Amino acid sequence: MQEIDSGTPPDCLLQTVHHKDDRALPTFRKYFHPIQVGFASSSHPLGIPRDDQGDNIAIKNKSYCELTAMYWAWKNADAPFYGLMHYRRMFSARGSCFASRIHQGQQISRAVKERLRFHTLGFLWPESRVITRQAELEEECEALQRYLSTRLPTCDAILPDPVYCHHLSMAQQYSLVGCRSDFLTMMDCISSLYPDMKDAAVAASLSHSFCICNMYIMRREVFQDYCERLFAVLEEVERRIDLRWRTPYDLRVFGFLSERFMNIYFRYRSLTRPLRVVHLPTVFLELR
Repeated sequence: MQEIDSGTPPDCLLQTVHHKDDRALPTFRKYFHPIQVGFASSSHPLGIPRDDQGDNIAIKNKSYCELTAMYWAWKNADAPFYGLMHYRRMFSARGSCFASRIHQGQQISRAVKERLRFHTLGFLWPESRVITRQAELEEECEALQRYLSTRLPTCDAILPDPVYCHHLSMAQQYSLVGCRSDFLTMMDCISSLYPDMKDAAVAASLSHSFCICNMYIMRREVFQDYCERLFAVLEEVERRIDLRWRTPYDLRVFGFLSERFMNIYFRYRSLTRPLRVVHLPTVFLELR
């Protein structure tokens, strides 16, 4: 295990996942722990740690997405807290601003159009805002560090604000964006491998409020247990489904399923060993 001396207080391995030399990378290098994924496909080193070093599943990046970075942290790093954000999406500890209101208006407009298109889709609450300036990204990073310095020691996990889907449950919503049989296979694998999670899995799948994005900050004990269960379930799903002939989007099935598994896991923990969970909004990065 690699011990982490993190600049993110208090000793948190807060990774940001990158597959190219994006505009946020120089700033993220100052505050967090960037990691490169998909190196086998790009062969362009970014000068940061890669997910194909040490014990890894980097070769599965096309289907596991950012989970290859999560797996790397699970198997190769030792830290009191582990976290994951993205090259274009991060947790926000700042208040709303004018750009936020503009972005929320755009999200509402899209949601209305989707409702007209599907009729039964209902309304997905706007989940985040957008920033376009490097200076504002710096402010976001600094604000998040200050927040974690005081808040993180008092909680077990930080998750994104959930979205709310009026007419559809989490399982039904997945059927619109992914393959329904994949979700059912995951549910069956959870029941087979972890029968103690079955009731929580059913309850979470019926919920109309759920987290997405595969973003988190977790205390070591929570993270280790979460990864053990998540990757065991996904490996079993992988054995049961056929990935041949899928489009690049549909090939990302395990990344999509893991977003729903997070809701199942934390529902399960709330029924067995309750955790102190905090939710934060997310912010999109569209830097110019």
